Amino acid sequence: MKIAIVITGIICDYYLDDLIKCYDNCNYTKIISTWNYTSEVIIQKLKDNNFLIVQSDFPSNIHPNSTNYQNFSTKVGIEYAESIGLTHILRMRADIKCNNINKLLEIYSNIYELHKMIFLLHIHNDQQGYLIDYAHFGNITASKKYVCHFQNSNDSRYPEKFRQETCFETDDFSIITDLVVYSGKYLLEEQIDFAHLKKEYIQQTSLLKTYVEYNDSIGFSSF
Repeated sequence: MKIAIVITGIICDYYLDDLIKCYDNCNYTKIISTWNYTSEVIIQKLKDNNFLIVQSDFPSNIHPNSTNYQNFSTKVGIEYAESIGLTHILRMRADIKCNNINKLLEIYSNIYELHKMIFLLHIHNDQQGYLIDYAHFGNITASKKYVCHFQNSNDSRYPEKFRQETCFETDDFSIITDLVVYSGKYLLEEQIDFAHLKKEYIQQTSLLKTYVEYNDSIGFSSF
């Protein structure tokens, strides 16, 4: 298993140092997939800290809720990882950090099941809910199937709903649960959690724990 971490999205200078620190002692290939307008100062600092950089222009098929931005930058990062011989992908958002990235991937390597993607959990914010996908893991083929689709402008689904329904061809979470592996309970047992880097969400420091507590409060199991 040759693993790449594909970190996607806009990178802001005010959280750049926190982002770099999150991956300081990372044992895996780190790929940043971001946009061509990103400051050269930011790009050089990332290169100086052993990140591989892939930059792109914005896709032409823009969707109001940014789905296609997210999917495009992830697609480009996955394709780059594949081109240099890597076989499995952990996709992370650039504006979210994990408190122990090496331990996270150690756990994911241990619980990985062939052809199944690993997600944190399924959040039940409506009748069907959706996969929490800011950190997901799988082989190249499964990862492409999940993110390499583009949403039509007249499709009003949230990005997470669009991705899971397109990939798994259902919105029934009981079926989806059989097709994926949930990792949240393993991560919480090892005190692994996630936090926002964007200043407007900086108070959200235990995202996984918060999601689990929310599911518990409405009577749904998270795993």
